[in-house]
Amino acid sequence: MRRRVRGLKALIHDAVDFTADMVEEGHASIRRNALRVLDVSPELSGPAKLADGVYRASLAITLGSVRGVNHAVRFITDAGLEPVLGRLADEAEPIEMRSDIAGTAAWISDAALGALNGAVGDYLQRSNNPLDLGLSLRFRDRYLDATSGTPELPARLAVYVHGLGTTEWSWCFNAFEAHGDAAQCFGTLLEKDAGLAPLFVRYNSGRRVVENGSLLADALERAFEQRLPQELVLVGHSMGGLVLQSACHQAVERGYGWPSRVSRVFSLGSPHQGAPLEQLGSAAATLLAGIDWPSTRIPGEILRRRSAGMQDLRRGQVLDGDEPARLLPQASYYFVSATITSDPHHPLGWLAGDVLVRVPSASGPARMEPGAHFETSCLGGMVHQELQNHPDVYAVLKRACAGG
Repeated sequence: MRRRVRGLKALIHDAVDFTADMVEEGHASIRRNALRVLDVSPELSGPAKLADGVYRASLAITLGSVRGVNHAVRFITDAGLEPVLGRLADEAEPIEMRSDIAGTAAWISDAALGALNGAVGDYLQRSNNPLDLGLSLRFRDRYLDATSGTPELPARLAVYVHGLGTTEWSWCFNAFEAHGDAAQCFGTLLEKDAGLAPLFVRYNSGRRVVENGSLLADALERAFEQRLPQELVLVGHSMGGLVLQSACHQAVERGYGWPSRVSRVFSLGSPHQGAPLEQLGSAAATLLAGIDWPSTRIPGEILRRRSAGMQDLRRGQVLDGDEPARLLPQASYYFVSATITSDPHHPLGWLAGDVLVRVPSASGPARMEPGAHFETSCLGGMVHQELQNHPDVYAVLKRACAGG
């Protein structure tokens, strides 16, 4: 609780500074357009530039005062809140993995935190804001990096990595409707049917995919430093599939042991070849920023500041530069896509995919390594989020993992 209060307070002060920046940018755009019009008249151009200088000085004093007061309030309230925050618990218990807690205060807080990290998580990390989720491994009802020691993990595990703007709870989405039990998810089902205990990943999805891949590679190596698992199955939804791909590549580069135990890798609706919505957002940011009017430059600047994680989805980038991630030679890969139409071959389904990711992009990287063992599945009648807990998707996982 203390960390969240501190983080929220810091974010409010940052929002005041950002608003001042946007006001300054808007006024600058208005001045530039007015001066361009007046430049056609030499008689008016000189006085207009003089007046503009006076106006800029006045605006700078006003906005400087706003920023100064904001920083002073930040300092004073930081000092005043400490005695109060000292009496609060440092962190709440992990959220229950059940679909029937949706709408509760704990669920709203967790969902908002995931969404905030997805939108501006890279900024939270750069500014050391306590709302930065970092990266944690969750086994049962505890985060492994929040304890004094790592518990002994089962020999066979399935690692679940969520997508952009969510937390590990998203694997419980619509659980009761999907399985008739609010506590059932792929993790519990695959443990019961295939003996694979669930290990959930919680991370700041606004950071670059390559950064989260690096953190995940290190976290898994630490978790297995006492004993490597007998078998690892990796399951990623949306961005989570890209993070897993990046983590495997970087772990092999570092000589880590756990990649050798990976038997299967599932990508559920992962934009390996890019996501249309992010591609549209990138084009819109460039277009709006190129038109010098407040009504376009301000929205363009807001779009430009979307998280680095979001921007990586434009091309499905998992490593620095254009380097492709290598697949694990011993692992089988399963790429699952979906369409909003019941018939996966319907033209509308081919065009729209699951609304956020189209079928070709979710069907794997554009270039597959020779000899790679992979399988693609396209399921009809579901949207992007349903890929995390739909019975038809689970049937793919169960069939692939049957018999160990």
